[in-house]
Amino acid sequence: MIFQLDAAGGPMTEAAVDFTDDAFAFSRSGQDWELMLMESGTLRLNAMPGLVDIFLVADGANGGTGRQVGAYYYSGKGGDGGRYLAASGVRLQRGTAYAVTIGAVSGIAGGDVTLATDGEASQAGAAGGRAAYVGPNDPNTANEAGGPGIYAYGEEQDTLLIESMRGKRFCAGGGGGDCSVSGTHSSAHGGVNEGGATDGGDGGSSSSGGVSAAGAGGENTGSGGGGGYSHSTYGVAAGAAGGSGVVFIRKHRETAG
Repeated sequence: MIFQLDAAGGPMTEAAVDFTDDAFAFSRSGQDWELMLMESGTLRLNAMPGLVDIFLVADGANGGTGRQVGAYYYSGKGGDGGRYLAASGVRLQRGTAYAVTIGAVSGIAGGDVTLATDGEASQAGAAGGRAAYVGPNDPNTANEAGGPGIYAYGEEQDTLLIESMRGKRFCAGGGGGDCSVSGTHSSAHGGVNEGGATDGGDGGSSSSGGVSAAGAGGENTGSGGGGGYSHSTYGVAAGAAGGSGVVFIRKHRETAG
C-alpha cells in the first residue's frame, strides 16, 4: 500500500509507505496524519514526510507466578508496563529504509535516526501491582492494582487519530494476583487485582468459590500481564503475558510531549 504527500506538500493521504506484511494502520484528520506500526519490520517512505513525532512502546512484562512454600502462600506480582520513548520533531527521509523493532526493546533506526526504548531518554512504564501473601504468624499482605500508564506521546490527554486505539493508555501495570488459604482471602485486607487503565492485565483471583486465571496485557499497548493466584485448595497459577509493543508516527505537532 502507498501513502503520498500531495503536490503542495500537504498531509499524507495515500501510501508512500512500504511496511513489512502491511502490519500497520493509517488515519488522517484535516491536515494531520498518523501511522501505527504493529510488528517489527522495514519501513520505507516513498514521499517526503517532513518532521514527525514518534512514540515507541516496548512489550509489557509478564505477570509473576504464584507459589507455595510450606504453609506460606505468595501470589504473582503484576507485570510492569514496557518502557517508552516520545520523540518530537524527528526528520525522516524519503526512500530510506528504517528498521522497526517491536519487542522487549522497541526502536526505529535508519539514516540519521536511531531511537530505542533502552536509551537514556526513555521512560519506565507503570509498575505492576504488588503480590499478595498469606501465611501463619505474620501479617497478611493484600495485592494491589497495576499503575495506570500514560497517553500516547506522553501527552496529558488522548490525541490519537487511529480509531481503534483512541482512549487507550499505554505501558500500564498488570494487577497483582491474590491468595486464599483456608478461607483467608488476601483481598479482604484491602487489595484489588485490577490491571492499570483498560489494558493492564487483571491479576488472578482466588476464593472459596473458585479461581480465575490472570489476564494478559492489551495487544499493542505495552501493558503488563496480571500476576497468578495462590490457593491452598486449587494450587498456584502462572501469571499472564504482557502486551506487545507498538510504534506510532504522526505529522509533527508543536504541542508534542
